[in-house]
Amino acid sequence: MTSSNVVQIPQKPKALTSAQACIRLKDQGYDEQKHEDIIRSTYTQLVANGFRPVLLHKALKRPVGDEWQKQPLPEIDKFVGYSNIGILTGEAGGDICDVDIDIDEMIDVLPEFLPDTPYKFGRFYGTGKQRIGHWLYKVTDSAGHIKVGSPFSKGSIEIRTNGNQTMCPGSVFVDHEINYETDCVRWAGNTTQIPSGAITVTTREELYNCAKVGLASYHAADYFKPGTFHEDMMYWCGF
Repeated sequence: MTSSNVVQIPQKPKALTSAQACIRLKDQGYDEQKHEDIIRSTYTQLVANGFRPVLLHKALKRPVGDEWQKQPLPEIDKFVGYSNIGILTGEAGGDICDVDIDIDEMIDVLPEFLPDTPYKFGRFYGTGKQRIGHWLYKVTDSAGHIKVGSPFSKGSIEIRTNGNQTMCPGSVFVDHEINYETDCVRWAGNTTQIPSGAITVTTREELYNCAKVGLASYHAADYFKPGTFHEDMMYWCGF
């Protein structure tokens, strides 16, 4: 037998079709009628609170249709079975902005820099602990999508406005990127009940600055003495 110096690169798991994902949900005991009831309740709550729902493929997080951003508000009876639901962001969605924290180490750090908002949600990533990685705001300067990252971190912090949507609480889907785990999306506190209170109004620019400063501060923290982190970070950032 001859040896080889060729390194085998692991192949990323293939994404499931909606039909395949639905079969997995059913096999894992997810009640289709119960899910439909939750999604329709979510739809009613979103509309009542000024959000613009988006119809997503069953058991997935992809919107239905090629030009879903330009479609009128989908009727509630379109959400059937394992259909998921999203929130339209940007000008077409009432200037809603989603700060998606997709860097593991920033999940607990960035909240120290972001303006508070009652509209926060997250997934479980195959574990029993919910990760609050989505913070919703209303911005006065909707524009293009922004990604904030660094060479020292895997992933990015996304600031989603025009042309985007975000899969919202009530949804359940099969994630091929984490070994086909079935995952729920819930508001903070593991609930499908939409938060009360007004959404925080800010600017896209302010959220961008918070993401930049938070990420830079995290990587610079080792260079400062313990006990004065916040003051040193503010000074270092020029405030």
